[in-house]
Amino acid sequence: MMKVTLPVFRLALLTAAVMVATGAQAAKTVGVNPTTASWIMPEAVSTSARIPQEEVRDGEYYLLSDQQVRVDAKGDVAHYSHFAVKVVNQQGLADASKINVAFDPSYESLTFHQVKIIRDGKVINKLKGSDIPVISSEPDIRDSIYEGQLTTNLLLDDVRVGDIVEYSLTRNGQNPVYAGRFGYFLDTQWSIPLHGQHFRLLWEKNTPLNLRQFNRNVEVSTIPYAGGVKYVIDNPSPPTLYTNSEAPDWFNPYGYVQFSEFGNWQGVVSWAIPLYRDAIRTDAAIQSIAQQIRSAYPSSQDQQIVAALEYVQSKIRYVGIEIGENSHRPSPASETLARRYGDCKDKVILMISILRALGVEAQPALVSTDKEDAIASYLPTINAFNHVIVHLSRQGKSVWLDPTRDSQHGQLQDIYQPDYGYALVIDANTTALTAMTQATTQHATVINDTFDVSKGAQGEGRFTTDRTMNGLDAELVRDRLAKGAQDLRGRYLTAFQWYYPKLDALQPMAFNDNTASGQLRAKGDYRVPEIWTENDNDLQYQTAFYPTEIYRYLDKPDQLKRIAPFTLSFPVNIQQNIAVTLEDKKWKFKKENFVEDNDYFHYERQVRYDSGKDLLTLSYQFQIKKKYVPADDIDSYMKARKRVIDHGEMWVVEPYPMVLRTLRSGKNTSS
Repeated sequence: MMKVTLPVFRLALLTAAVMVATGAQAAKTVGVNPTTASWIMPEAVSTSARIPQEEVRDGEYYLLSDQQVRVDAKGDVAHYSHFAVKVVNQQGLADASKINVAFDPSYESLTFHQVKIIRDGKVINKLKGSDIPVISSEPDIRDSIYEGQLTTNLLLDDVRVGDIVEYSLTRNGQNPVYAGRFGYFLDTQWSIPLHGQHFRLLWEKNTPLNLRQFNRNVEVSTIPYAGGVKYVIDNPSPPTLYTNSEAPDWFNPYGYVQFSEFGNWQGVVSWAIPLYRDAIRTDAAIQSIAQQIRSAYPSSQDQQIVAALEYVQSKIRYVGIEIGENSHRPSPASETLARRYGDCKDKVILMISILRALGVEAQPALVSTDKEDAIASYLPTINAFNHVIVHLSRQGKSVWLDPTRDSQHGQLQDIYQPDYGYALVIDANTTALTAMTQATTQHATVINDTFDVSKGAQGEGRFTTDRTMNGLDAELVRDRLAKGAQDLRGRYLTAFQWYYPKLDALQPMAFNDNTASGQLRAKGDYRVPEIWTENDNDLQYQTAFYPTEIYRYLDKPDQLKRIAPFTLSFPVNIQQNIAVTLEDKKWKFKKENFVEDNDYFHYERQVRYDSGKDLLTLSYQFQIKKKYVPADDIDSYMKARKRVIDHGEMWVVEPYPMVLRTLRSGKNTSS
């Protein structure tokens, strides 16, 4: 599905491979007309505005953002945009001199009204003739998504530092799949300075329009007129706001306004039901697949569900043809099956069709992979979602499955599905969002590491690892294996060498995937020369053993002073056991049981020593409980993290022999 995109100043800069559009295609959709429609009231540009030099970024200062929208009685939409930017320094020349506006020619057209440069009070017209260069752009082509977008490619010549570049255009049309329903998000605050924002929305439909503000309130004037109601916002010099890196995708501290004509989520469901219902098929080809699954698993409907999921994941490759109505309208299930590709909604409909042929009721569920829980604060709207998954009920509990994921195996209750916060289940009985409490537990990845250092400080060590992965961890390894087992083995080797630089493989990692249980096992055997290092300051040999996998996920923020939450590597559940066979000596280790439990993670370390076997055993458990740390609790998280590090690796030391101690102590004294 198409992602909801908040309006921004620089419209859709081209970032992907492009192809030149045909002249006929461009001529139909892009035109020039200096005269604006009668409903538009262009704002004047303040050319003498003071530049806030300390806040300017990338060499540009935006003087004006003037956006005006008209929704007529039939639901047709026209959107007027008028921008002016001052080039403050050399850095701003590149962006200010190109005007790239993306649009979908299947239902939208653009009309440019002006493109000009204001220099020393004089106006230089840059919109000469009627030809606007247009290129075909696919910004998401690397993700196998094709949207059929075109992008204007106006490259302005002779742009200089100090110039003001001003342009305006009207975009007509809205995706017909919306069936005249309207929703809109308007940003009212940014991390870059703006001299003035003006917004007008002319609402001419008979249905009421709902409005909600987020994070920062601006004055919204509601003005009745003969044709309907005007909503007007004048937002002079909105305060800039800087946020942090490593924040959750859903976190948006900036001010914005949402408009929606939907009064409830049931209305959104009513819009979506025919789109999905009409695409479900249970024809002969789909019945045949269902029969094969039924024959393979005659006594377990849960396993039939998993088999249907595995079929769509493995047999139907992900390709999204999201041109026009196809942005939201799924293809018929039989068509997706025949061509063997589809996007999320296509794969969901095919899986639901197979399940229906198996006698299992399931529904599409709309989710947002980036906004997650935040959509619960939105007004009901079509544009809250960017993904579709499958919902079904088993023993009275919701089960969520995603046929766009890869390599999921095992029992139904163990299939991993991310918790996106809330979902809108497309079913006639749905009246509200459904909380996506995670139906499956992320079973622990169990790591059993053994070290043999019984040859003493002068000898070579031996390291073996045996890892059993479940759920998401198993998925990730399967994905990397599909890209190349040799590369994955190299990744493991590099990770181990971070701690033991001279480590070398005797038997590189071997992988065994048990599709029935969903577990993936990896085993490797390594020699470790120079596992002991010399410490002349303390006159001892020393080595250390580390909870390596846990350290990977003990995240540390780059910025400690924050307004944004800090993202954690959720979900993580690790049990790591380290058994160290030592040289036959009279070692002494203190028994230890350390626990760090807080709102964000649980950590345990146990230390045991069996003197009869010269065996040191370290047992670790680590589970991340939440997706993020609130900004105001970073300090307590960092203190807890430090306590874990202080009780992380285990150092083993052996004093130098007396002769060596004498030699080295003398060396230290003389130096």
